[in-house]
Amino acid sequence: MKPDDIVTIISIDWNYIITSLLIATPIIASCILCFAKLWSKFKKKFGITTKRDKERELLVKTAESLSSLQQQHTNDMEDFRRTHKESVNQSIRHDQLVRDNIKQVTEEIRDCIAETQKQINQFAENRVHDREQSFRIQKELVDSIQVVAQNGDKREKQIEALMFGSMELLGDKIDQRFSRYISLDGIPENEVEEFEGIYAAYKKLGGNHKREEKYKYVKQHLKVIPVVSKLKQEEL
Repeated sequence: MKPDDIVTIISIDWNYIITSLLIATPIIASCILCFAKLWSKFKKKFGITTKRDKERELLVKTAESLSSLQQQHTNDMEDFRRTHKESVNQSIRHDQLVRDNIKQVTEEIRDCIAETQKQINQFAENRVHDREQSFRIQKELVDSIQVVAQNGDKREKQIEALMFGSMELLGDKIDQRFSRYISLDGIPENEVEEFEGIYAAYKKLGGNHKREEKYKYVKQHLKVIPVVSKLKQEEL
């Protein structure tokens, strides 16, 4: 740098220059802003699109897409939580319904067992012949019923034992009736329907062939003995 240049720089009134710049800056900024507005209106009127405008438009669309995706994600999460809650509530209701049904079935089985036991006890009390065998079978049935009531896992086996015991009671009844009817050489008229009912129940429980033959023999070969009342006997 030459000495004359240094003298020139020193002689410049920098305060004046700085003050002028401070005063001119707002004016320049206002002019730039007005120019920008005019340029924007001009582009809009004549459909002029610059690269910067395209980038700005792309940026706005991207922001809107991201906002839409965020909203969709929020909605999806709310739907998922609501659906999950409904599924859990439905599962709880289903489990409760299953428990209620199991409880109802268990109570019905117990009631049925109690009623069967009551009928068996009544039937055993009406037995006249072969009391020892009747008591033995009755005890087996009562034990089986108690096991069924206390242990649900063995219910099917115990019911099968119950049916077998009932079948044996009916079969024993058929044997006794057969022996009695053979000794009478006939079947009393007032016992025909009862004998048929005993055999029908025995047959439904899967009775054996031997007692079926006894039933058929009584029906086919023995006569029906009329029952004469005491009043008619006294008149005779």
